[in-house]
Amino acid sequence: MKVKVFGMAGCSGCEVVKKMFETHDVAFDYLDVMNPDNMALAQKYNVRGIPVTVVDNGTLEVAFIGSTVQTIQAIRDRVGI
Repeated sequence: MKVKVFGMAGCSGCEVVKKMFETHDVAFDYLDVMNPDNMALAQKYNVRGIPVTVVDNGTLEVAFIGSTVQTIQAIRDRVGI
């Protein structure tokens, strides 16, 4: 499973998502949307707000937008934590 988190410095929701993955030892790539090197990938996933969490299980990629309680639970369910 591959997990990507799009975010930026100062984003409290991004920190919530990052902390969740770190707490549960889930490997993830953090992609700062302000870094020009990440722009093409952000465009691929149509990132318009942050955080955006993309979970790829090898068969299906699912993108989650935000860090509401419901979104965090959906991410946890998808990742299995």
